[in-house]
Amino acid sequence: MVKYVEVKRDTSAFQLPLAAHQISVLCEAHFSSLPIYVEQFDTGKFNTSYRLDFDCRPSVILRVAPPINALLFQHEVGLLKREHSVQQRLNSLSEKFPVNLVTDFSRKLIDRDYVFQNVVPGELWSLMQHELTGEQNEQLWWELASIVKRIHQLENDQFGFPQPRMQHQYWGDAIIEWIAGMVKDLEKYRINCEGAKELLEKATIGRCYLDDLTTPTLVHGDLWPKNILVQLRDGQVEISGVLDAERAFWGEPAAEWIFSFLDIPASFWHRYGALSDDPSAAFRTMVYEGRGAVQLCLEAWRFGFDDAFARKQLMRTNAQLGHFLKAKSRHLRRDPLASEKAKGIGERQSV
Repeated sequence: MVKYVEVKRDTSAFQLPLAAHQISVLCEAHFSSLPIYVEQFDTGKFNTSYRLDFDCRPSVILRVAPPINALLFQHEVGLLKREHSVQQRLNSLSEKFPVNLVTDFSRKLIDRDYVFQNVVPGELWSLMQHELTGEQNEQLWWELASIVKRIHQLENDQFGFPQPRMQHQYWGDAIIEWIAGMVKDLEKYRINCEGAKELLEKATIGRCYLDDLTTPTLVHGDLWPKNILVQLRDGQVEISGVLDAERAFWGEPAAEWIFSFLDIPASFWHRYGALSDDPSAAFRTMVYEGRGAVQLCLEAWRFGFDDAFARKQLMRTNAQLGHFLKAKSRHLRRDPLASEKAKGIGERQSV
């Protein structure tokens, strides 16, 4: 008899649980075995995830993408597929990253994408944070800095979201397409998009600074304590797992949203090192802050929380970008490529 523990949720919500018989079908097909215990996680807001225990094989994690009719924003399409395309690169860095044991994007057995992963030991840092001492939390930030730096040293030959999404030769094309997609989503759902449109305009005008970035490196996209597993051993705390790379993309380290929106302690930066602060990098960082604020506005609309803090951030960022572009207007006029770069998406060939 399978013990099935389900988190009680409204089935019209974004995350839709699988029925017990659907999980049995997947396990029978891929492992020729039925689980003896199935527990749905109540953490995370995108995929629906389970831990499955078996009688005669190791436990696994099942992660299931939202239903095909779920409300997805343009930057969220194909997240599990995108994660899978970078997972092996992450696995080459450390055993702390989950391994995809099974991937199925065919939608033959169920009409959703899903992956089975190994179970990485540990508890979510976010759930243990207040139980740990200040020194222990500092130690975890110190350790995380080393992991993040190694992620950011992985290189690619194109910018943008991982395959199967289209990638780009120029970072300006990738980041402007991302912001433009969010503007379209805001318009589609009749959410105030004036600030987002202003951000898109300013990013487009200053795209020469975006295109100063020439080496695409991997950005995890969701590196906060809610995605970090930790373990206590003999009074010592350590990171045991780094989860959920589904929002990864090829860009630059400064584009990690936690760098703009989390209060990261000095211990992290002592080990990670300082981010570039030259004028070109400063412009890009402001664009990333604006992109993060727009994304939070969309998230607020979906999950029903107040977006006032995000809109204030977007207003501040647009003002800062405006001052920057005004100060650099002479440089932009003198740049023979400036007018070509400001024409928008599609002027250059995307790969």
